[in-house]
Amino acid sequence: MITDKNQQIHFRVTPTEKEKLQKRARIANMTMSRYILALSEQKRIIVVDDVPKLVVEIMRIGTNINQIARIANSNNSISKSYLDRVQNNMEDIQTKLTEIIKKINDTVSDDCDGDNYGGSEIIT
Repeated sequence: MITDKNQQIHFRVTPTEKEKLQKRARIANMTMSRYILALSEQKRIIVVDDVPKLVVEIMRIGTNINQIARIANSNNSISKSYLDRVQNNMEDIQTKLTEIIKKINDTVSDDCDGDNYGGSEIIT
């Protein structure tokens, strides 16, 4: 969705406040504009380390599975060793996804402190 963002809002902050906002936006891998807009919409911003790395690993595993599927389709059969590799790759994906979910849950639990938070969340 492309929007025409041509309006600007200006407000004053102290140098320390600006530095904090810039640092938090950078940690969240967001622009200042996107970060402040998310905060204004009462969205919770959750930063979970290593998620991008895990996503890349999952994509590589998916590529391996696709290569094995191509071999199976071109030969009209597949050996047990290839099936074992697919199963191992699927188990690796499940492990990686479980790691991601655990990190997100741990982060959310640490951030909530028993509060009922009504806003939506941005996970980076």
